[in-house]
Amino acid sequence: MQKNIYIYLDDERTPIWKNVPADTSIIICRSYKEAVDAVNLFSNKGWTNLFIDLDHDLGTKKTGYDFCKWLISKGFVGKFHCHTANPVGRTNMKQLLNHYGWKEF
Repeated sequence: MQKNIYIYLDDERTPIWKNVPADTSIIICRSYKEAVDAVNLFSNKGWTNLFIDLDHDLGTKKTGYDFCKWLISKGFVGKFHCHTANPVGRTNMKQLLNHYGWKEF
């Protein structure tokens, strides 16, 4: 059985679930640190599919782009969606993740 983890990273919005597989654990993260902690926790529990849904501006110095860079540095690959209202941030996150083999959902 596959284990899906869906990380929703946003400092203020309420998630709207789209295209989330039924057998998925959903984690709402309100900061870069919460997202990193969630990935670290679940990567040790045998999940096989990682989905991330990203905001860029998180109300702190660290952004969704920083989270993307961290994921890449750790060798994670999965599927992503960018729901940010920041067009430059969206482009930067998409280009980075696509370059390293992530797929949009």
